[in-house]
Amino acid sequence: MPATYSVSCHGTDLSLSAKCRNGHSPLVARLGASFHFKVPTGGDISVTSCEGLDFVVHSETLGRFSSTFADMLSVGTKGEDAILLGDDAESVSLMLAAIYCPDALCILDLDPLEKLLRMSQKYDIPCVVRTFDATIPQGLHGDFLKNDPFQLFRICTSYGLENTATLAVKSIQDQLGYFQNQKAVARLASLSGGSIILSLAGMGAARAKILHDVLYDFQSGLPPPDSDEEPDPEMLSNLLCTTCYKTLKNWVRYPDLTFRPHWLFDWARLSFNELMSKDLDECSDLFQAGVFARVVKIADHPYCAQEVRTHELIFNNWAGNVREKLRKKLTQLDIIHQL
Repeated sequence: MPATYSVSCHGTDLSLSAKCRNGHSPLVARLGASFHFKVPTGGDISVTSCEGLDFVVHSETLGRFSSTFADMLSVGTKGEDAILLGDDAESVSLMLAAIYCPDALCILDLDPLEKLLRMSQKYDIPCVVRTFDATIPQGLHGDFLKNDPFQLFRICTSYGLENTATLAVKSIQDQLGYFQNQKAVARLASLSGGSIILSLAGMGAARAKILHDVLYDFQSGLPPPDSDEEPDPEMLSNLLCTTCYKTLKNWVRYPDLTFRPHWLFDWARLSFNELMSKDLDECSDLFQAGVFARVVKIADHPYCAQEVRTHELIFNNWAGNVREKLRKKLTQLDIIHQL
């Protein structure tokens, strides 16, 4: 028979049957609900909350997960004695649920999450941080990254959830955009650690600006490797479908007409999205004609993209110049980041 745990939710007791590490019914903790964990029978020592609620726990289990409790138990606490804690019953319940049945504990709001992490820090239970730093990014709890990445980042930096903090940074950058969301910026600045994330988000915005300016430089048709260099009509004619070539002929006849081959939009969009989250050296395939096997799948005019694939050397030479222009500008940004 599986062990039975009790959760009090919105004043209603729910008996949930759960086995540790077997994915049975979850123990749900949410804001505004009273969470109570019923420890499996057979315990040999009581842990008492500040309200006087007793939890009869297993000293061997408690000592194995927490060095702080191991020290308390090593001084000769007897079975009839109780360990008196200054923490409320809900905090103790969350801690014990995380120790006894971590795979069944599902936290839907940040308040109970912070309570649990505070307990894990106070009583030195490192497995709690490791578990939640792995399971929050997997979406096994509340959708914190989408709903409140600002508070999530503050909690992560306070309690050492490094992987989740990294994802929170990316989510915040998405919400801040080019710092046009003034409410989001103001809210972030008010949080502990907000100045750090504002700096990181600012670097992300600066990177986005560089990528945009280089990849979407359509004023002279194809973005030239140097701002004063005009595109070569003969070279361009080898990177065009029939429709784009007819447009090019008009462009040559009327120099004021801006020429924009269809594939350039699709390639620039794909490159921008990948380079926002990866280093330039991780994306070398973007600057090789082989990338058009991917571009064709997202292109509005796939025939135009397919034509570029047949002129590999011409595209590679042009794209190589674009990559070096990006490298030069992004290197300058990295130097600032290291200050």
